[in-house]
Amino acid sequence: LVSQVAGTPPLQAIERLPRWTEWGALVVASISFGLLLKAEPRDLGWIVVAGAVGYFTSRLGGRWLGPELGTFAGAFAVGMGSNLYARWLDKPEAITEVPGILILVPGSIGFRGITAMLDNEVVSGVETGFRVLLIASSLVAGLLTGIFLLRAIDDLEQGLRARGAAITRQLASAAEFGIFSG
Repeated sequence: LVSQVAGTPPLQAIERLPRWTEWGALVVASISFGLLLKAEPRDLGWIVVAGAVGYFTSRLGGRWLGPELGTFAGAFAVGMGSNLYARWLDKPEAITEVPGILILVPGSIGFRGITAMLDNEVVSGVETGFRVLLIASSLVAGLLTGIFLLRAIDDLEQGLRARGAAITRQLASAAEFGIFSG
């Protein structure tokens, strides 16, 4: 009825947003998550770095490996970076880890899946739901791999130091014996 009275509206080409808007949205989202989680203002820069590392690693990995493994790569990078942040600055890794992971959560995909199910497009809805589960699983797997890999390296380093200390003690006692027995 409206198209008969007013006519059909003219179609316009959709213009892409400039590249800087992606960076701006990433900074605003990271700072927003930091404020929402009550991070200290001096940690907001690190939170933005964690969000950027996760986001761009995920995008790059998604181009090369697909969206599921790209999400794994992004979560892995956030987990490793947050663990290094915690070691170097002696702070909890959750300060950068939680906001960095929140950037990667695919909420809109789940919404599209539910919408498809409500529109009686069952196959599309189930397909999208399965994709959400795969991406969520890859988020968890990437985060845990990043965390446990650095902890395993740390345990190995501590074991090597303990072994070096034991060898040093044995060599010191052998050197003392040589000095006293003359």
